[in-house]
Amino acid sequence: MISTLEMMIPTTSSQLDRIDYISRWREMVESRQRQIDERRIGYTEAVGWTEQVRNFHNALARTRYDDYGRPMRDPFLAHVAEKVYPRMTVLDVGAGTGRFAIPLARQASRLIATEPSAITRQLLTDNCAAAQLGNVRIVTSPWPAALAEVGVGQADITICSHVLYPVSEIQPFITSLEQATQMSGLLFLYLRTGQTTDSTQELWRELYDEPLTPQPDYLDAYNVLAQIGIAANITIVKTGLRWRFDSLDDAVAIYQDRLCVRPRDSVRLRQLRQRLRELLVEEEGALLMGRASASQSAIIWWQRC
Repeated sequence: MISTLEMMIPTTSSQLDRIDYISRWREMVESRQRQIDERRIGYTEAVGWTEQVRNFHNALARTRYDDYGRPMRDPFLAHVAEKVYPRMTVLDVGAGTGRFAIPLARQASRLIATEPSAITRQLLTDNCAAAQLGNVRIVTSPWPAALAEVGVGQADITICSHVLYPVSEIQPFITSLEQATQMSGLLFLYLRTGQTTDSTQELWRELYDEPLTPQPDYLDAYNVLAQIGIAANITIVKTGLRWRFDSLDDAVAIYQDRLCVRPRDSVRLRQLRQRLRELLVEEEGALLMGRASASQSAIIWWQRC
């Protein structure tokens, strides 16, 4: 199910002046990061980071199922793909391992993927090679510094999926996305409609006896856009997001990193394993977390003008 909300920016400057949404975004990001950093003091990854990235993306690749176990095409990909034509250039900022970049590259003349993580970038490179794609250019710099390599006005369509949450300086990030997009081009952001639905919030509270500081979500992003002067559209979609794991050990490895549980913290590790054993549901040889019907995201999109 997809619903579209057409929202307009406030009509008077006094309405905008009530809240500085850009500062509010920054405060949310920095507060969350401080909390995570405190828990990561002395933290050493239980397995190599390359393996963690691979495990994470393998789990993610198996998450798109409805409540009846039927595969679902990600609605963000469907929404963007219908706007992509063979002569177009698509820019994917924070492309990860190619979840959207690879299928969109098959439709476009050229795809530019920015990915600053060397490990994730190698997986992206491998995936593009496996897909036999010769039209993908990978840029290594983080955004917005990568704009200098991408170039101004290079993209017909720019996408940025679930990348904004840790970005404290949101205004230059968004402004650079627009600069990379040609006039009349389309920009698409993909964000959660709330906090995660994978029990991360619940588990954090149980492990540390404190709430996990919330991240910005789609309404925060929409308000930032309005403050900048961008009148955007919002499409709310059901994502069918259910984390799928091959084993309890795989689930523990993913959540141990997400929840900053130190390998030597045997008490919390036992607690985490026990709670995951209770929360995960076994279906068709896999362990699933959450209900697909409860998972929603927002596509925020606009035309550069």
